[in-house]
Amino acid sequence: MNDISIGFVNTDVIKDMCVNMFVKNPANAPTKPKIDLALEQLLRQRSFYPLYPGSQVTPIEWEMYEKLMFPQSPDVLITPSDLVLFAKNIEGCVCINPGTVCKGGTGGSYAVITVDPIVLADQEQ
Repeated sequence: MNDISIGFVNTDVIKDMCVNMFVKNPANAPTKPKIDLALEQLLRQRSFYPLYPGSQVTPIEWEMYEKLMFPQSPDVLITPSDLVLFAKNIEGCVCINPGTVCKGGTGGSYAVITVDPIVLADQEQ
């Protein structure tokens, strides 16, 4: 869309990664939230689900695992999760957790994303 690549994940990969992640920060080093570390790994490994084996509740067809790979990092990555809502710039990719529209019998949340067209000067066109 207007030369912007958008990646969508339909499973709670961030929660699965955070649950399985162990982090030991060196002394005097700045700490990063687990969510940021999970998003960084997702982008670095170029996979929409970089866990093996995955969560038992996540239906992954491992024979088709290569279809979960992406050749380059998307400009926008949408990862719905039960975790805290966020919109973060991780390594040049805008990562968004819009939440879920329905949570049990109550309403959930969603995100409205606006992509403005790229305006090029006459000489750049």
